[in-house]
Amino acid sequence: DGFKGVNDSLGHQAGDELLRNVSARLISAVREGDIVSRLGGDEFVVLLADVSEKELIEAVSQRIIQEVSRPYWVNSNDVEISTSIGISRYPLDGKTSAELVEYADQALYVSKDSGRHTYRFYHEINLQATSEKHVLVNRLYSAVENGTIETVFEPQIDLNSGVIVGASITAKWNEPEIDSPYLASWIDMLNGSQAGYTVGAWLLDSGLYYLQQWQKYNDAMIVSIPVVDALWQQKDLVTFFNERFAAYEVTASQVQLEFSMQALNNNEELLEVLNSLTASGYQITLSEVGKSPLDLALLAQLNLQELKLNRDWLQSTMVNKKGQKWVQALIQMAKSLDLCVIATGVETVEQAKLYQKMGCSMAQGENWSKPMNPQEIQQAIQQQLIVIG
Repeated sequence: DGFKGVNDSLGHQAGDELLRNVSARLISAVREGDIVSRLGGDEFVVLLADVSEKELIEAVSQRIIQEVSRPYWVNSNDVEISTSIGISRYPLDGKTSAELVEYADQALYVSKDSGRHTYRFYHEINLQATSEKHVLVNRLYSAVENGTIETVFEPQIDLNSGVIVGASITAKWNEPEIDSPYLASWIDMLNGSQAGYTVGAWLLDSGLYYLQQWQKYNDAMIVSIPVVDALWQQKDLVTFFNERFAAYEVTASQVQLEFSMQALNNNEELLEVLNSLTASGYQITLSEVGKSPLDLALLAQLNLQELKLNRDWLQSTMVNKKGQKWVQALIQMAKSLDLCVIATGVETVEQAKLYQKMGCSMAQGENWSKPMNPQEIQQAIQQQLIVIG
């Protein structure tokens, strides 16, 4: 902790010397046979061999903190830094090196948030996170039962004409303890439960109901509806959809059923479900593309209509020319397969124009509007208030 300030004020040469001194102190603080390695930047990994007692790990951690926190003499300057430690244990926390490093890193961030100059065990913070998640799940169940989760829509814009051609439905839960109120950030808490099915069926019915209402203003309107795991995992899904679509007098061609890339990667049986749906005339969108690995061999087995690019992946990838080339290559590949590509999380006119130039057909995001309630988006459809800017 504090390395960046030294590097910025005294220069990279001083920073490199400080890292060499820290390395020497780490080696002196551990036992013979233990391994010290620099992970990158100002992060180090210490591998304690043949240790199972928590007390011994704590003793080594305290010794490391004491040693690293002693003053340094760097380029004729007195320098003080400290350290924070995250600890994972084999096999309690993980069985692979990748898992153990990842979990130690998570514990490290908790250690830093706790005031630095300390250590945290992953197992302990994981138990706390599990307890907090249980409380949140109970709140979510209550919100589902009480009907306090809202239906909202994000307009989908044709990047060539600048008009609304569709709307993506999602659910909004106003819970201060979650990062985002929208479905994608909390749906995992419902997977495998009856509440997950309840939310999924409610989203489907809501999307079909409002689509039926909006057709009088725009009969070409398309609504995208996410299909959560608890919904598609039920038996005879095609019959279920047939009955729901018939009840609202909506045809399959007017709806895009969204399935996440992650769900497809994690569930082999979903491939068969999707092929059954497309054989029955339903339109399929693969969402969250980029967030999870894109298996081209798997993609070739599907009859898709749309790919929806994940907003977080786009924001992290589009920051430089190389990343932009990857995104454009993906868009061009999709177009060669006659797939419509939707960019999500578009926040500026410049971004919208860049995606249009890349060949992206549609987009959604705050450049046009935050998610709207049903009345707001109906008004926008009637008046076509949203233009590309």
